[in-house]
Amino acid sequence: MTVEGILDRAVDARGDRQYVYLRLHRLEGDRREQPVTGLVRLSVHTPSLPFLPGDVVRVTRLRLHRVRGSHNPGGFDFERFMRWQGVYVVSGVSNPERLSLQHRPEGFALTAPLNSGVSVCALGYGRSCPLHMTRSF
Repeated sequence: MTVEGILDRAVDARGDRQYVYLRLHRLEGDRREQPVTGLVRLSVHTPSLPFLPGDVVRVTRLRLHRVRGSHNPGGFDFERFMRWQGVYVVSGVSNPERLSLQHRPEGFALTAPLNSGVSVCALGYGRSCPLHMTRSF
């Protein structure tokens, strides 16, 4: 099957394995395409990947598997950990060429000058702004 989604967070690099979290919006299988939703975690065997959060990524020849936890009493519960992150499906990707960048959104840009009366605190710190950040620009 082929899936397409938006990279939900930065690639989690761990040596020669990269963990990619895709928020899916499309799935193709059995010669038909359907919209889907959900977060999937991919384990990709490669030292690095060029993707950034917000990128639209397509992955081909993928087998999705339901997350399963360890059934050792008192052991780490992987299934519960993944559920806590909103991940219910995982997959492994042995060949990184099966991942392709479909679209990279444009970066954030300030398109108009800020009002001279706007303080740094008004841009996100609210009323509990430290004194050294109350300067206006």
